[in-house]
Amino acid sequence: MDRLRRHSLTMCRSAISRIELGLVVLILALLAGLSLTLVVKVRATAAQTACQNNLKQIALGVLNFHDANNQLPPLTNQGSASHSTDIRSVFATLGPYLECSASTYRPGESVSSYHAPSSVPFTLQNKDGSEYTRFGGDANQVWSAFIDPADTTADGLRDIPVTVPDGTVGYYATVSYAANGLLPWGTLGRTRKLEDWPSGAILFTERPQVCRPEAGDAVFNLWGVGFYSPQMPAFALLTPTEPAGLWSTDKAVPERLLPPIRADHSGEMLVRIGRMEATPQPADFPTPVQLIRSGKSCDPRLPGSPHRGGMQAVTLDWSVRVFAPDTEPWVFWAACTLTREAN
Repeated sequence: MDRLRRHSLTMCRSAISRIELGLVVLILALLAGLSLTLVVKVRATAAQTACQNNLKQIALGVLNFHDANNQLPPLTNQGSASHSTDIRSVFATLGPYLECSASTYRPGESVSSYHAPSSVPFTLQNKDGSEYTRFGGDANQVWSAFIDPADTTADGLRDIPVTVPDGTVGYYATVSYAANGLLPWGTLGRTRKLEDWPSGAILFTERPQVCRPEAGDAVFNLWGVGFYSPQMPAFALLTPTEPAGLWSTDKAVPERLLPPIRADHSGEMLVRIGRMEATPQPADFPTPVQLIRSGKSCDPRLPGSPHRGGMQAVTLDWSVRVFAPDTEPWVFWAACTLTREAN
């Protein structure tokens, strides 16, 4: 009898040990899951904060340029008398005001030096007069200030070949942001002071480095492209009718700069695609705000963001607004225009 009792007690203790071990394993698994979730959230928050800082730095460059020149920087020089030698983008124009580049492309220099491939060496000068060698043109450099850490569509690509207006091939690097094509770039301060414009108007927002649509080739967002093209770093921009021969931007733009906003934001949204003379058509997208994550297809006609919380945009007052993925078209497009309703 005593032997049986001892055997039963041993089995009971063994069973209890297995239960305790199971509980410990379960607790450890829960803690690991919570830790992983916390790490993911921390990383996402850090990436979102870094993106906000990038947008603010770019906007600060615009303000610095405006203070020095009493106007917004030009979005493109194409179509002007100097476009054959000056094909800088708005990002390239802002370079000296952002201090993100040690060198600056100047009109009159060899155009090929602006978008040269990475195999071409350039001898440049630091501010202290010392020299150094850099490979590739200005537009073919990857700058951390132009890359959103959460943008996994690319990892700072360069040497992307693009046919430039003179028929040659230039090489460019990617960017995670785009300028608002509905603003009067190059003219703002000539008619009114910057502080007189609505502070809520969007300057820049997010756009993935590489946009892979459901059908067709990938479209690259290239910060140095300063001519009308699907690859230029802008959204809501149409190609003008003059001068003739300019390429389409393939961007979606509302038919009117600010559609009438009804109390319920109802009404059909008509858009033009690519060119100013394009026939208005009903929008085939529910909102211009895209959430692009985990290999999801992308509409290159629109801006887009990898952040779950929504697409970030910096405004004329240097603040950052967040547009949720279900933002109604009327609301977003109104925030892109320089009218009092944009506030």
